[in-house]
Amino acid sequence: MTSSNFSFKVFNRLKWEARRFRPLFNKSFSQCGEDMIARFYLQQPKGFYIDIGAYHPKRISNTYHFYLKGWSGINIDGSKKSVELFNKMRPNDVNLHCCVGLPKSTSTVDFYMFDIAELNTFNKKALPDILKYHKQTPVAVEKIELHSLRNILDEHMPLDKNIDLLSIDAEGADEEILLSNNWDRHRPKVLIVEKHCSIYDFLNTNMHKFLIEKQYVLGGYSRHSYIFHDVAYNEF
Repeated sequence: MTSSNFSFKVFNRLKWEARRFRPLFNKSFSQCGEDMIARFYLQQPKGFYIDIGAYHPKRISNTYHFYLKGWSGINIDGSKKSVELFNKMRPNDVNLHCCVGLPKSTSTVDFYMFDIAELNTFNKKALPDILKYHKQTPVAVEKIELHSLRNILDEHMPLDKNIDLLSIDAEGADEEILLSNNWDRHRPKVLIVEKHCSIYDFLNTNMHKFLIEKQYVLGGYSRHSYIFHDVAYNEF
């Protein structure tokens, strides 16, 4: 085989591989297309994400689409099984087993676990709504370490990175997580939060008012997820 024929075959093989994986780069892995809305605002080829309440490396994930594109980040979940799965399937990420919020006199919280694992939460106030909307009650409770988002990012954020995407899905604890961040130091370009209410009610919530005060704009909405972007980025 001549070198030119070999090069031609290699080129065709690489082109076929690229076509085979191309659909993955346009596929949504989120529950309601949140990653595609975030992608609209995040056009850069590489980036860094924070995924809180990450649940699963691929299924119902707001960050797996970006991971496939070569992004990396920090995934946080209160379920040890979830974090072990992240370590296996997304070894290029930092995967932390803890809860995120506002630590008080104790650094641990009760973490309520359900048969439907994506409902897991440390927010006890969310349990009635989980029962009402999902017909689920906790099947187990574990003591899990609680850390503020500020401290987690101060310890684990690479010095050469900025946060491009912050995704929070903590079953009612999203606002507490936002309050635990240092917004002067750690400002994501785009963030996804969850609130089980209509968009009309959401506009009057403390979470929406807080993010507006932090100079974020509501740029997308998908069922119970709300996607914000930083007003400082003029390209939006």
